[in-house]
Amino acid sequence: MITYKQLRARLHEAVIKEAYGLHDNGHGDKQIQDLEVPDQLQTLNVYIASISNKEYAKPQNALQELRTKMHALGYEFIHTNEMPGEEEEYDLLRFGGRFGFIDDSGDVSSDDGFNDSGFILRVKFVKDPNTHLFTVFPEVLRIDEG
Repeated sequence: MITYKQLRARLHEAVIKEAYGLHDNGHGDKQIQDLEVPDQLQTLNVYIASISNKEYAKPQNALQELRTKMHALGYEFIHTNEMPGEEEEYDLLRFGGRFGFIDDSGDVSSDDGFNDSGFILRVKFVKDPNTHLFTVFPEVLRIDEG
């Protein structure tokens, strides 16, 4: 049995995913895990940019909220609890990456979980001089674009 608060959170998340085009309609044309498709990369960037609408006393809290949003879609990035600089880049993993026999070489290897090219998460931290609060601007880019 779930509580009203849990149900409300689930419904809110479903509405957000539908509004940003992240909902799979059953035909497979809304799978956000394929970032090789430019429209889907754009959709992901719009979805995570919503974090820029708030200000944070600690930028680490913004990173944790961003990480939670990314986890819901199958993406992960590793960050420390240290104070970030003005701009940081994090390696992006899909479904936690892959480990094992990935190709036909017969060797055990690991990678980021993407087939052709990798992706990074670039995050800019802007501190307001009056309020001392941080605004965070995240963006996912191909490694060759970053």
